[in-house]
Amino acid sequence: MKIIYSGIVLLYLGQYAHADITLEYKDQQGSSSAPSIKYQVKQHLLKMTEPDSRRINIFNAHKQEFVSLDEETGKTSILNKQLLKQRTDELNQQRLQKITEVEQALQDKLKDLSEDQQAVRESLINQLRYPEYYGEHTRLQIKPLNKHKQIKQLKCRVYQLYKENSLIRQFCITDSESLNMNPQEYETFRSFYAFNYQTLSQLMLASGNSHFTLVDYEQQNMPGIIIETIHYQNSTISQHLILDSFISSTLDNSIFSIEPKP
Repeated sequence: MKIIYSGIVLLYLGQYAHADITLEYKDQQGSSSAPSIKYQVKQHLLKMTEPDSRRINIFNAHKQEFVSLDEETGKTSILNKQLLKQRTDELNQQRLQKITEVEQALQDKLKDLSEDQQAVRESLINQLRYPEYYGEHTRLQIKPLNKHKQIKQLKCRVYQLYKENSLIRQFCITDSESLNMNPQEYETFRSFYAFNYQTLSQLMLASGNSHFTLVDYEQQNMPGIIIETIHYQNSTISQHLILDSFISSTLDNSIFSIEPKP
């Protein structure tokens, strides 16, 4: 019985004994045959590199920390929840101070404004003072389509991002099993998506800039891994990022360590 039981356990564990994973994406609009972005994932660590960039980026899902190394200068930059809060607090304070100065400067001119002009002014002030509620990003809308595509023999579901009536982005998302990802690798990718949205959106909103097209995939109920992103500008494709390859193989621990130059 012990032999049979041990065999069952080994068979069960074998279902989850996946190697690490590497995903390479290529810009169909670009002229280079080299990948545009490469993601390498090992357990809770994700490395992102871009051939045209001199930076190496490491995301640690456990620490919720993003470290970027400039290979040319050897300098590193770090972003985590604590540092994000410090920076957004600074930006919020600067933004609110600027709004106060603008309101004071306009105070004497308010009596000369028409009701329509005052309404426009109030709308602009609200966008600056409460960008999370009145910003341009609140006009974005995700529309899941009843449509699937085949990319690298992977079935993916299509979602479109609109700003009012203008299509600005299209995504195709596949499930993690199709990419041979284990649950931890999938969680690392999803954690990276969430971290990227939270940090960039909070920094931009704190500075008073709500003209972004970032997507909160969790809030929008868009599970899976993105394998195609099409950017539109004035109904024309400006960028077409598509999965070029995915490989399951063991990655060396050393590629996930960043050592700045002395």
